[in-house]
Amino acid sequence: MQAENDILSLLEAQSARSAKEMKRAVILQPGALGDCILTLPLVKLVKEALDLGGVDLVGHSDYVGILPERSCVDGIRSLESLDLHKLFVEPTRFDLADRDPLIHLFADYSWIITFLGEPGSDFEQNLIFTANCSRNAEVVTLPLKPPAGHAQHITEYHTEQLARQSGLPLEKAIVDKKGVQVRVADADRDRGVEMLEQAGIDQRGYGLAILVDDDAVVAILDLIEHFAQVLSEGDGACLGNHHVTPVLIIMVIMVLLAYGVNLT
Repeated sequence: MQAENDILSLLEAQSARSAKEMKRAVILQPGALGDCILTLPLVKLVKEALDLGGVDLVGHSDYVGILPERSCVDGIRSLESLDLHKLFVEPTRFDLADRDPLIHLFADYSWIITFLGEPGSDFEQNLIFTANCSRNAEVVTLPLKPPAGHAQHITEYHTEQLARQSGLPLEKAIVDKKGVQVRVADADRDRGVEMLEQAGIDQRGYGLAILVDDDAVVAILDLIEHFAQVLSEGDGACLGNHHVTPVLIIMVIMVLLAYGVNLT
């Protein structure tokens, strides 16, 4: 009898895992580097609060390419490769062929969160129609930027708007401000060490100046803040209450290079 109960429990657990894996979400993020980084807390919240098996991110390939395996993003799709412009036409003129790629695109997702379009817009209406051609899906449209004069941090604003539109209790829409959003793979760190060695730079006792464009500033500061929280190796200087090490600098360099940022 105990063996039968154990088998039944295993089957139930396997069934629950399978059901969870089938529940996935996708986020359409057309923004630049900083916008993609600032979307990561939303990705984490969506996955945990909605008990999903995964969250994919659709964005510009130059910005989202390194996120899988380095963040809570499970998969990516290139915004440039998708024919989303047709969703902006008036709903009365919108039509999909039986094998339209857009139907296949959204077939895997029970939740679709978009920063494209506006609530109640033509884009949102056409997106809802397209998503429901293959399955029942919840569609939530979020503004890319908060209204002028809004004092709330953008990540908190996004999660609150998600809660209000999805019915998620506000007490669950809380951003983990101390959570690590971006992890650096061993290969990134090794490549950074290799680059410094090739340049003849001793990793010990050197500072580094990084010049970047405005779009990358927010992302860099976010990366430095989170990386500094998890590193404790080597000698380094202090950044606020954090210990900044040579390895930290290498990690930041590699992430910036992966995003195509020019360093001087």
